[in-house]
Amino acid sequence: KGRNTYMAAVDDDACTLVIMPLVKDPTPGEVPQVWLVAADGSPHSIGVGGDAPMQAFAVPDALRAQLLREGQTLAITMEPPGGSPEPTGFRIGTGELTHL
Repeated sequence: KGRNTYMAAVDDDACTLVIMPLVKDPTPGEVPQVWLVAADGSPHSIGVGGDAPMQAFAVPDALRAQLLREGQTLAITMEPPGGSPEPTGFRIGTGELTHL
């Protein structure tokens, strides 16, 4: 079963998160969903993507301050179209945001 690998970047000024697939091997019937993982481990959805080569998400107002702090963790899971209120699909991976 194919899986995508993504790179994520955040535009602090526009509060936009962009994901780009590094390896594009889509699984039919699944889309990427991006999560901000709180310090207590609870996931908060930033947005649900599609199959475009580059995808941008406006960071929800409630998550902007947290996302802009150093050392925040992002996760991407593969979910059914439309997304999920909680991560239920295959976790592609997680990564700590680094501010440049």
